[in-house]
Amino acid sequence: MSKSSSVFLSVLSLGIVVLLVPSVTHAQGLQGSVSAAVNTAKTVAVPVLLKQAKSDFHQKIVDEREQMKQQIQQARSDFQEKLSLIKDQKKQQRVSNINDRIQTMNQNETDKMSKALDSLNTILEKIESQRDSLTSKNTDVKTLNADITTATTAITTAKNAVSTQASKTYPISIVSDATLKTTVGTTVSQFRADMTTTYKLVVNAKHAVVKAAQELKTVNAGVDTSASSSAAVRE
Repeated sequence: MSKSSSVFLSVLSLGIVVLLVPSVTHAQGLQGSVSAAVNTAKTVAVPVLLKQAKSDFHQKIVDEREQMKQQIQQARSDFQEKLSLIKDQKKQQRVSNINDRIQTMNQNETDKMSKALDSLNTILEKIESQRDSLTSKNTDVKTLNADITTATTAITTAKNAVSTQASKTYPISIVSDATLKTTVGTTVSQFRADMTTTYKLVVNAKHAVVKAAQELKTVNAGVDTSASSSAAVRE
């Protein structure tokens, strides 16, 4: 199997993982999950930029979560105080579980998206390396260069979105028992909408890397055909 075919299969395998992730559902069904998944990087420095971006990306999420700890703790404290407004103890527990579940899901799913983007970064590095090899042989890689730049931009855009999403909190604001159902529904809907938006950007990044991998495969196929034709002429 050629290197380009190996890269192509790698990105398609990742794509299966990303695209088969279910969406987040309503309050009663917080069993599902949304899973996968800084400016435009210049093509000439893609390997270095991608590796540095990967490190910076993880550190940014860690730093933002650390900065959010006090805010999260305060929100949790306020939430616990307002739980007393709910008279039914079982209902209190259900609302508390939903509140905790949203925060946990946000962290878990953004972590998964982060790992998916890391995998896409690794694949793009391999594509870029093979592009350099083709360039040294005077092969036309203009379209491949454009695809690599597009994929790099898509990945960094998705990373920014994941980082922002990871820093968000969704405390259920309890006003009264009477408005509880609406409040919980609004909070869950907002979480679902935000996560879906972020998830779509991760999928967009995957599609961009797939396109670059497909172009690499096409270019390599042309090189192989040209080499075979040259060999036949010499014979």
